[in-house]
Parts: sequence; structure tokens; C-alpha cells
Amino acid sequence: MASVAASAPLPNRAPESWLFGRGSDLLLGCGVLYALLFAVLLATGRELRLATPNLLFALAFIAVSIPHYGATLLRVYERARDRRSYALFSIWATLVLAAAFVGAMFAPALGTFLVTLYFTWSPWHYTGQNYGLAVMFLRRRGVAIEAGEKRWLYASFALSFVLVALVSHSAGMGVRGAAQYGGAEAIRFAPLGIPANWVAWLAPLVCAGQGIALAVVAFSFARRASLRALAPLFALWLAQALWFTLPYAALQFDRFQNLDVLDWRNNNHYFLWIALAHAAQYLWVTAYFARQSGAQSSIGVFWLKAALAGALVWTLPLLVFWQPGLALLSPDAGMLVLVAAFANLHHFVLDGAIWKLRGRIAQVLIASQPDAPEDAAPRRSWLRPVVWAGCALALAANLAGVLLEDGWLRALRDRDFAAARETLAQLHWVGRDRASYHLAVAQSLAQVGAHEAAREEALRAAEDAPNLEAQIALASANLALGENAEAARAFEAALALAPERAGLHRRAARAWKAANEPARALAHLEHAVKIAPDDASLARELARSRTANAAPRNRLP
Repeated sequence: MASVAASAPLPNRAPESWLFGRGSDLLLGCGVLYALLFAVLLATGRELRLATPNLLFALAFIAVSIPHYGATLLRVYERARDRRSYALFSIWATLVLAAAFVGAMFAPALGTFLVTLYFTWSPWHYTGQNYGLAVMFLRRRGVAIEAGEKRWLYASFALSFVLVALVSHSAGMGVRGAAQYGGAEAIRFAPLGIPANWVAWLAPLVCAGQGIALAVVAFSFARRASLRALAPLFALWLAQALWFTLPYAALQFDRFQNLDVLDWRNNNHYFLWIALAHAAQYLWVTAYFARQSGAQSSIGVFWLKAALAGALVWTLPLLVFWQPGLALLSPDAGMLVLVAAFANLHHFVLDGAIWKLRGRIAQVLIASQPDAPEDAAPRRSWLRPVVWAGCALALAANLAGVLLEDGWLRALRDRDFAAARETLAQLHWVGRDRASYHLAVAQSLAQVGAHEAAREEALRAAEDAPNLEAQIALASANLALGENAEAARAFEAALALAPERAGLHRRAARAWKAANEPARALAHLEHAVKIAPDDASLARELARSRTANAAPRNRLP
């Protein structure tokens, strides 16, 4: 939910203090459930993290995160009145983002910009939602917010985001300060590179400013409102602190890194919990709006339709662009993170347009009044069932992909390589095939001496997403099969990605020597010695090669 704006006074109707009830509102809407989880994570630490199966997060993503994207799509696209009201965002902004998504497959710099924008905007989106809900709860409880108080209240949330932005974009911590997608080299998060000494001065000032804002607001409201009325605000402050202020302050000031939940090396894992908490919070408030507006007959129907709509925006790009003949960008070269950037940026743009605490949004969320019905019943159209059918296929593909990935992991762990390879073929058709999966199978096959199959999987990995590890695995398999010239060429393909690795030049030289190409071997050894002049064993190997090879020195092919 986007940050709120000032609005006209609402009709004199006393709404209920809670949307669904005190328990669910505090747990889901105000982030108390995550605070309880954080306490458990503090107590259990590493044990719970290691015991959490990947399948749990994958299924939770389908059950919570995907519907939270779909909830925005329903809000904007389902009713004709809303489609007309938000046409600038629902049509034109969407087309611009879609064009940028496709363009990024051809221009990695554009993809890097989109991913950087996504990672930077994401904490602001979370922060704006917390702030908007805080204002909503205060107004539902009749707590008047004066202009000066509203600025301080805004600062108490916004300064947390400022800290995140400073740390994430600092020169020393930028890459560590943002989630990374393994294997994505072509498209990535690129920090602005704020000088570390600037951040070292600014971060304490930002933290102090947030502390002052919290104190000013708490003191001001406590003079005329009960602690019970302010409970949602305090809970949302706590959520904001646990989601952002505490982890980023701990990273910047190098504190509490001995605690597993605050150790930045585990950031990717724990951020998944935060993302789920945010998504649950978003679903909670949008479900209430859908019920009050009469758009959905029940919460269950709302969730199902949101899950179907959300699956389309996440799955369709992979199904379309990661198929034979259309594989413009592999998942391991950035397709997955690019899809995430597109889905989230689209969500942020639409969210910023639709959630403002004024007009009929305020009537529903603050005064608990029903939204006005559509002017006319929707016309029957063949397009609507076709769209919903496509959404159902996307959700089915997403669920199938999650289950297949889990089956692949279990097959690989049990060394059932036939099942693992068969599952990879199935994953391809649901947009979940990845070069890194083929590489993992190739490396496992090589360990048991199945070098022919290992070569096939390594070749597939190298073709899908050119990367160093895949080329080395391919070269190693060729060596084991006696294909020395092919092994040497694979090593040279690896050197094209990492030209200054002396060890790779040495391995290429040995492969060319075994293939009876001493001149090419000598050229690689000479290059290796230039890279590592202090390596005595490498120098001796070069001397032996020169002695055995009377031909003039050759340049690298």
C-alpha cells in the first residue's frame, strides 16, 4: 500500500477499530506475527534456518506472495470503472514496463537499471505500506493527526528507508546490501557507490533522526490517546524496525553479527520471511477492501482469483521467452531476476496509483462504508474466460515447477540421475529449467564416472548460459573421455570468460599437449607465466615445454 495523502473529512460515522478483528489485524496487518517469528529465530538461530526446507518457501510464495501481486491486478483490471480510472497506469505504464523488459534481454545495461530500481524501490514500497496502515488505524480510532505530527510520523518511517538506501548503495557494502540471485552475471544490482566515509557519517545521523521522530510522535499522541488506541502504531513501528532499521544498522555498525538472524551472510534467507510478512499484510488489507466494495463474494474467492492473476504476471514471461527458439536470456544469466524486477515494478506503479487514503478508498478503509457498485453489470465477453483460463494454466505451471524442482533436488541428493535428468526435461516446459541445474547434475555424474552423461549435461549448461563452471565441467568430461582437443577448446571457452586465470591456461596447455598440439600448449604456458611470474612449478613446466618444442613461440589462437 502506497503512502497516504491528506484527505477531506469523512462522514460522521464511527467505524469499528479493527478491520477483521484485533487478533488478525495485529498479527497480519501490524506485523506482530513476524515479531513473534523473529523472537523464535533469535532463540533457535541456525538450527531453524537449516531445518527450513526450500519447498516451504516455494509453496508459501505461491500461497501468499503471488496472490499479493494478484490482489493489485484485481483492484485495477477486474472492474471497468477502475480500468478507466487508472488507464494511465494500467495500460500505458504497463506497456512501457513490458517494452523495457523485452529490451533488457538485448541490453543488459537496461536490465541492470531495472533490477537496481527494483531493489531500491522495494523497501520504500514496504515502508509506505506500514506508514499508510499506521495513519489508517489512527484515523479509525479517532486520533486526529495535525499537520506537524503527520510530518514527524512520516519521518519515523521514511528515515528507516533512508538508512536502507544509504547502506545498500554505499561503495563498500552495496553488493552485500542487496539480495543476489545466484548465477546472474549479465543483469544484476548495481549500487550507486556512495563513499563509505559519507555513509559512516550519515548513517548515525539518520538513526538518531528516526529515534527523535519516534519520540516526538509517541509523546504527542500519548497526551490525548490511550496506549490501546496507539497499539497498532507501535506494532507497525516494531515491524519497520525488524524489517529494515535493525538489520541494516547491524550491518553498517558491525553489531550483532553473531546472531544468525542478523548475520548478513544469511540475509537472503531471512528476507524471504520479511517478504512473506509484507505480502500477508497486503493481502489482509486488500481482502478487506474487496469485501467492503462488494467486488468478491468471499475471502476464499478473492484469494483464488488473486492467486490466478498473480501467477500470470510471474509465469507468462518465462513460458513465452524461455522456450526453444525464443530463449533470449537464460534464467541463470538474469531472466529470473529480470522477471522479478518487472513483476515488482509493475506492482509498485499500480500500488502507488490506487492506494491513497482519500475519496472512496478512505470511505472503505477508514469509515468502513461500502464502495459504490458498478454503474452497469459487466457485459459478457469471450475474452474474460480466456484470460482466466490462461491464469489457471500459469498457476498450474508455477505449482508444477515448484514440485518438480523439489523432486529434482531429492533425486540429485539420492543420486538417482535418471530421474534427475528426466525432471529437468519436464522443468523446461514450465519455464523452470536452469543451466545451474544441468551443471549440478553434470558434476554429480562426473563424481561417479558417468562421463558421457556428464558431458551431455555440461554441454547443455554451457549452451543455456555461458559460464565458467559449465565450460570447466565440459572440459573435464572431455578429458575423461579422451577427447583432448575438445577439452582444450572448452578450456579456451572458459578462458574467454576469465582470461587472467593462470590455472586455466595450464590446463588448456596440458589438453593441447595431449592432443599433439605442442605449439598451442606452449602459447598457453607462456601466457600463464606472464599472469603468475612467481609460480616456480609453472616456470619449470614452461621450460620443459620449450625444450620439447623447437618451434618458434606462438601466439594464443
